[in-house]
Amino acid sequence: MQSIRQVSWPAELEQLGSECRTDLKTHEAQAAVTTELSQRLAGRVVPRVLPALLDAGWRKLLEHVYVQGGPGNALLRDCLTIVDKLLAWLDPADARRISPNA
Repeated sequence: MQSIRQVSWPAELEQLGSECRTDLKTHEAQAAVTTELSQRLAGRVVPRVLPALLDAGWRKLLEHVYVQGGPGNALLRDCLTIVDKLLAWLDPADARRISPNA
């Protein structure tokens, strides 16, 4: 007779595999979002409000959107466009300024 422990191994392994895949996606999303934001913010002086906004939850939103849709999804591009527009609005002298109506 099989013990309960032996019967549950396949389920436990599947759960562990699922958790590992989730962790991998999360780390991939964190790295991708950090890269995207670094490209936008590198070498720029930005008002404290922007890092505060990112740390208050916007970064987590970007990571969640990345996990749900992958690196090329439209919602992620839209969210990053909002960051670009905010950067342009906060720095009107920026040559890459984006029209608020765009």
